[in-house]
Amino acid sequence: MIHSYTASRRKEGEGWGSAVGFALRDGLPAAIKAHLIIRYSIEAFDRAIVIREVISWGFTILYVLGFIRISNILNDGSKSKEASG
Repeated sequence: MIHSYTASRRKEGEGWGSAVGFALRDGLPAAIKAHLIIRYSIEAFDRAIVIREVISWGFTILYVLGFIRISNILNDGSKSKEASG
């Protein structure tokens, strides 16, 4: 029952956002760290740690907001099904 409901609400191309998010979560800090080390040598490693932590917290906030949004969508869908059925 849930599968048919989610399949009917899914649009073409959806689902890539989470894959891109996970790729950016790992790739962006690695690219920044590599750039800082190449440009400033090993002294930039401390700066890279701070930047990595800031990016990590940013993605955590995005994940929480996404979870809240999905929960609201699912709750609204179940309420409309109860009202009509």
